[in-house]
Amino acid sequence: MEWKDVGIANLPGVISILAGLLMWITSLPKLRTKNFELFFYTHQMYIIFVVFLALHVGDFVFTIAAGGIFIFMLDRFLRFIQSRTTVDVISAKALPCGTVELVLSKTKMEKIVKMEEEETKD
Repeated sequence: MEWKDVGIANLPGVISILAGLLMWITSLPKLRTKNFELFFYTHQMYIIFVVFLALHVGDFVFTIAAGGIFIFMLDRFLRFIQSRTTVDVISAKALPCGTVELVLSKTKMEKIVKMEEEETKD
């Protein structure tokens, strides 16, 4: 097989496919359940995958996926902001099945949403 050198960025394509394959391999059920941390941290390579995919396919093709990528990045940003809030643990109970039941305080935003829902019910 001979690779075309004109108009195509081969190295970014190879890097992107390797990152994608690594994410795919670690998402196989046996590997994912035995070593979830490997699965989780490997999937942070999505950034490498997307950046090098964009370098490989060029502007026109990448614009097709840009809307979905923007929504994904917005979601990640909002989750990051939401994760910065602190929550108090009201109670913790060890259950017979080996799990722990936690009761957490509501955030200010949850209280506001609940008040708005109660107002609309009236």
